[in-house]
Amino acid sequence: MFQGDRRDFNRACSLLIESNRLSTADLAVTYNYRGVAYARSGEFDRAIADFGEAIRRYPKSALFYPYINRGDAYKAKNDVDRAIADYSEAIRLDPKSALAYNKRAHVWERKREYDRAITDYTEAIRIDPDGDGTTYYFRGVLYGLKRDLEPAIADFTAAIRLEPGLAAAYNSRGIVHQLKGDLDRAIADFGEEIRLEPMEPGGYRSRGNARVRKAEVDGAIVDFSEAIRLAPADAATYGYRGATYLMKGDLERAISDNSEAIRLDPRFAIAYHNRGKAYLLGSDFDRAIIPLWPETQEKRYHPKNVGGQLPAKTRC
Repeated sequence: MFQGDRRDFNRACSLLIESNRLSTADLAVTYNYRGVAYARSGEFDRAIADFGEAIRRYPKSALFYPYINRGDAYKAKNDVDRAIADYSEAIRLDPKSALAYNKRAHVWERKREYDRAITDYTEAIRIDPDGDGTTYYFRGVLYGLKRDLEPAIADFTAAIRLEPGLAAAYNSRGIVHQLKGDLDRAIADFGEEIRLEPMEPGGYRSRGNARVRKAEVDGAIVDFSEAIRLAPADAATYGYRGATYLMKGDLERAISDNSEAIRLDPRFAIAYHNRGKAYLLGSDFDRAIIPLWPETQEKRYHPKNVGGQLPAKTRC
């Protein structure tokens, strides 16, 4: 619906509401529709008010979607407790709705109440085991965060079975394989991610880090170079490649990459460390002595420490 069409739709709904000619049931439907239109245009307070009017007028048998819709609007406003209350009411009205359990799980996840989120994802899967592959994916991410690795792999595998094009599932499964030390499977999964999304730098970066751990230094440099080509402003990848050049003994390229990483992120502590080490190995002692920066990012950016975190979720 285009913006102009949405305004016309809202105006038409308002005229119907103000006409005093609608039955109670039709008035409830009209408030619900206008609330959806308000929500789609980002007017969440108006949407919430309309869904409330719809809930007040709908017969009990038809209240499920107004509660779901209002829960979505509360979630969009980050009013997570009210969102949970509305999704819980929707579940009470329809306990066999995988949708409602899924939505409530997302909000539990946002509150970092991971066990409750896993419980709701599990119930959604029980209700509809062959439905949405992303339900398995999000539960797998939570298992991964809890370092419950085997269930995480099983969920990512189920997500891939249901949605073979879900690149994020390959990435996440690859990270878990890497955490387990199964580098061959990790590299294979990152390769599938790259096949599905060849213009995204993340897969190359992940595979490069796995190759570093496997001492496939030249292959890692190729992957990091492709990631840099796709995302030339990413300081972390310059840091990864610079550290890998340092491992290889290519001091000039190590200095160059770490210098670029520092230019892009002046508080990149490990880049200073690695550049200083390269200067030291090259007997450039004056340049090797640099101010010490707080180690705020050292562990996060070092190639030997990558793969310990699952990718961040954009949806919740």
